[in-house]
Amino acid sequence: CVRTVDGHDTVLSVAPDRVLKTASVAKLVLLVEVASRISDGSLDGNEPLRRESTAPVHDSGLWQRLRTGVLTIHDAAVLVAAVSDNWATNALLRRVGLDAVQARGRALGLRRTRLLDEVRDVRGQGDAPTLSVGSAAEWVSLLCRLARREVGSRAVSEQVLDWMRASVD
Repeated sequence: CVRTVDGHDTVLSVAPDRVLKTASVAKLVLLVEVASRISDGSLDGNEPLRRESTAPVHDSGLWQRLRTGVLTIHDAAVLVAAVSDNWATNALLRRVGLDAVQARGRALGLRRTRLLDEVRDVRGQGDAPTLSVGSAAEWVSLLCRLARREVGSRAVSEQVLDWMRASVD
C-alpha cells in the first residue's frame, strides 16, 4: 500500500487490509507510547532501565554487546528506533506494559495492527505465535499521520521521528 504523504491518494495497493506478521514494525507503537508518556510527564526519559531486569534476548540490537547494563528510557528508545534493539524493546515494554501499548494502538485507530508479545528468542506453547501483526493500510495510515505530525501531539510525533532519524535501515 503506497500513498501520498497526505494519505489521501493511493498510488499502489495490493490487498492492503490483509493481516500479516509484521515482525518489528509494531515496535513503532511502543515508541509512540513511550513518547506520549514522556510528553505528558508520566514517564521521565532520563529514568534508568537495567538490562538485568529483562530476560536476555538476542538477534537484532546492540545493547547485548554494549558494556553498560543501564540505559535511560530515551537511549533505549533510540536503540529501538535505530537498530530494532530487542533487549531495549523488552526493557521499555516491561516499563510501560504490553496492555498500554495495545491500548495506544487502538487509540491510534489500529484495529488489525498490534504488538502481541515481547521479543523472544524462542516462542513456546502459550506464547503469541509472532511478535506482531498488521495490515499495510493501517501502517501506511499511521506513518502518513506521523509524517504530518498528527500522532498524539506534535511533540509526540516529533519525538518519535527524532528517534527514527537514527535508523540504520
